[in-house]
Amino acid sequence: MSLTTEDDAVKQQPMIHGAQITPGPWHVNEFNQIVDETGYLVHTCAGGSADADARLIATAPALLAALEALIEQQDAAPDAYDTTRWETARSAIATARGES
Repeated sequence: MSLTTEDDAVKQQPMIHGAQITPGPWHVNEFNQIVDETGYLVHTCAGGSADADARLIATAPALLAALEALIEQQDAAPDAYDTTRWETARSAIATARGES
């Protein structure tokens, strides 16, 4: 979704019951606001490190999902090694760091 003004970007969405977070994926818009795919505001970052902070916060749903998948795998088969789940985790970390 392309937002053209700050007022367009600042839409509020209620928290999803049960999850206690707004479902991802989240994106950073041109105002350093973290928004979901429908444009609802999740958080606004300000200050000298706003770009890096916004990028890290926006990747929170992907990081959480990757870590949950790794824990699920570990609980189900402690001796198994699933490279796909590890690559998903590495990708989410790279995005949070601004490397992708």
